[in-house]
Amino acid sequence: MREIATMLVEEIADPRLEMVTISGVRMNKDNKIAEVMFTMSGDKDKIDAAVSGLEKAKGFIRSKLSKRIRTRQIPELRFIHDNFLEDLKPLANVTACTTNPVCQKPWNGFQLPPLF
Repeated sequence: MREIATMLVEEIADPRLEMVTISGVRMNKDNKIAEVMFTMSGDKDKIDAAVSGLEKAKGFIRSKLSKRIRTRQIPELRFIHDNFLEDLKPLANVTACTTNPVCQKPWNGFQLPPLF
């Protein structure tokens, strides 16, 4: 994971990959396939462009990994957008509302209970 992230920052000069952050890598049992998860803010078009940029750089990344990592075979790379940041947005809104006194006023008969 660290090697791929370093390559994105230092060696790959694709403008579609400027805001891409590698968030994790999952390997299958026999280590032939690696799912590389990445996060990126932006709309669907930007994310699709980042996926195509990563797909284009896949061969370069694999060749560099073969020189940096000592293993019998370099896995096939599959890039998957990790949307955990989007999943955290509702939680961030609730947290912000509990600390903001304007939000703590009753809203349509509903008030958030105090946390402590």
